[in-house]
Amino acid sequence: EAEDVAFSWKGLNKTLKRIQFKLQGREEGGDTLAPVQVAGNRLRNFREQSRKVEPDLAEKRLRDFSALLFTDYRDLIDELKANAEAQPVRLEEIPPKLRKRYISKKGKYVIHIFPSVDIWDQDERRKYLSDLRSVDPNVTGTAVHMFESTRLMTEGYVKGGLYAMTAIIFYVFFMFRNVRTVFFVLLPVLAGSIWTVGVMELIGLKLNMANLVILPLILGVGVVNGIHITHRYREEEDKHASVLGKSTGQAVVLSSFTTMIGFGSLMVADHSGVCSLGLVLTIGVFNCLIASITFLPALLKLSTAKNWRV
Repeated sequence: EAEDVAFSWKGLNKTLKRIQFKLQGREEGGDTLAPVQVAGNRLRNFREQSRKVEPDLAEKRLRDFSALLFTDYRDLIDELKANAEAQPVRLEEIPPKLRKRYISKKGKYVIHIFPSVDIWDQDERRKYLSDLRSVDPNVTGTAVHMFESTRLMTEGYVKGGLYAMTAIIFYVFFMFRNVRTVFFVLLPVLAGSIWTVGVMELIGLKLNMANLVILPLILGVGVVNGIHITHRYREEEDKHASVLGKSTGQAVVLSSFTTMIGFGSLMVADHSGVCSLGLVLTIGVFNCLIASITFLPALLKLSTAKNWRV
């Protein structure tokens, strides 16, 4: 087979002559790069040396070289064909250090399952995990870690909000010793929280792991306005006078706006979670402020008209 593909000494000289002619034309035109000039010089030297060799000897050497060259080519091609038709790797052929990562000492195998859904989507992740646990309750992995950590954090924030609400109720009752007063004080923060959820739905802002912390924060910050206004009402001798007409109203508005500025500064953060935290807190404090200067004074006026004890 090598004889069929062997180079011809006569044909090689003919090809080199054409190449030299092309290079010489470029050199005379003056547009030849330095590497091309070097190649042209080496080609001329080679042709001059080849003229000193007997044609029969040169032909024999060239055929021997071509036979060796194509033998190497055939070996490489045969190796590629063998690799293309490789058989499946057997377990005993896997190195021990790699094998022990997937097979336990008791002979149990690790099974890697790749999701066909977006595990960053909460609903998709929940369904995916439910399918996995129906096969193996002890399944683990990234999706499991994400689901469980999200669940625990959500439960923690909800519990924190409930604990904060319970502590606030006891504290307000301890201060005023009146159930009706406790309701009046807590109404602005409850209304403000409900409004905040509504505004979030309108602007397409969802609760996430970063902004869930607003639950206890809104309760703690929003209840302050109700406490101050109710204290002012109790101290006022003229119950028909406006509780917001003097310094109390200005103080409540000013303190709420300074709090909003502090929380609002988080909105300049590059992190989307921190930015949403600042936005939700700002909206929440503002809604609690509006509720405290509208609902609460109206209820206090009503209690005066009805002679309710506050």
